[in-house]
Amino acid sequence: ATFDVNDKTETVRHVSGAGNVDLGSGTLTVGGASAEVTFSGVISGTGNIVVNNGFSSGWHLSGSNTYTGTTTINMGVVYISNANALGSTAGGTVVVGGAALYLETNSFSLAEPLTLALDGPLFSCGSLTSWSGGLHTITGSVTLTDSTCIRVRNGNPLTISGVISGAFRLEIYAGDNGTDVVTLTGNNTYTGLTNPAIGKTLINGNQPGSEVYVQNSGTVLGGTGTIGELSFENNSTTTLA
Repeated sequence: ATFDVNDKTETVRHVSGAGNVDLGSGTLTVGGASAEVTFSGVISGTGNIVVNNGFSSGWHLSGSNTYTGTTTINMGVVYISNANALGSTAGGTVVVGGAALYLETNSFSLAEPLTLALDGPLFSCGSLTSWSGGLHTITGSVTLTDSTCIRVRNGNPLTISGVISGAFRLEIYAGDNGTDVVTLTGNNTYTGLTNPAIGKTLINGNQPGSEVYVQNSGTVLGGTGTIGELSFENNSTTTLA
């Protein structure tokens, strides 16, 4: 079956199953789900998706979607397991403070331009999180519109090769085991602090406008790139790799 939004602005509690959604030029707001739901069908059209789920709910997208509008995640978590789950790269995805985008299940590269702000749900770190499935690579641009935290969990490394821009802090939580690592390879232009807070961070690109501030003992910092100033919290023990 196909849900035809028919160029209108529609709001539904959740979208699940394996059918299709035709946005046309309309906007579909998904909000109010109280549990995890999965949608494996295809979302098409030139319209937009807005997610307003609660903090404890998640929307899992596994289909190869083709819509060209913007995806805005205002609340809750959107889990994606397909490089095209957020539609074409034309519209980009905005993750608002208090929401999160989780990469799961499969190892894939995401070319979607991302705009990130603040932390994840309930102020936990992770507006962008590599959650499960192995290595995830962000090849699209990343724009910081506020101080932002990215995270990897459970041995699922994250590489960001797209250019990171903005004037805000980037905090990195790379877990606490040897396989949890965040690698930055782009020639980034953001000017806020880079704050490796835990785990292993590799900076292989050039980002001379960002000072690196290492916060906690046990953090590993390495790479072949260029950074701005380097400073450490008092009494912290850091390994340079």
